[in-house]
Amino acid sequence: MKTLILILVALFSFSAFSQDCATNLAQLKSLVANNGFPTKWAEKGDQNPFLLHISERNNLLNLRLTTKDGEWAMMDTRVCKKNSERYAAEVKKIVWGPAAPEIAKGRNVKEVGIRLPYHSTLEVSISIFWSGEFEPVR
Repeated sequence: MKTLILILVALFSFSAFSQDCATNLAQLKSLVANNGFPTKWAEKGDQNPFLLHISERNNLLNLRLTTKDGEWAMMDTRVCKKNSERYAAEVKKIVWGPAAPEIAKGRNVKEVGIRLPYHSTLEVSISIFWSGEFEPVR
């Protein structure tokens, strides 16, 4: 009986600390349960909208934010599931682009919040610094 309890405690401890995460596009599509998950998104309702490009780079997911003014940021990340519609992109490396304002370049971004309430809308936030709502680019 003690052995069974120890095994159950060990399994619970392991599952409490393990996360569902993705470091490539196939894993991301599986994580969000959508094989047709778009890799290009456009910010809704803005004069100079951000475009979000999702790709693979350096064995991680790469999130790239651009506008018509140019490159804002390129982030190498691992995306982990928080709950049924919330995810977190753990930023391993960020490179600020020339179009990013100086105030943004001074930020040390460690995580990007991602909410996927529907497969047709993606909400992205960087702490209290910025948030935007995106739709797929077809």
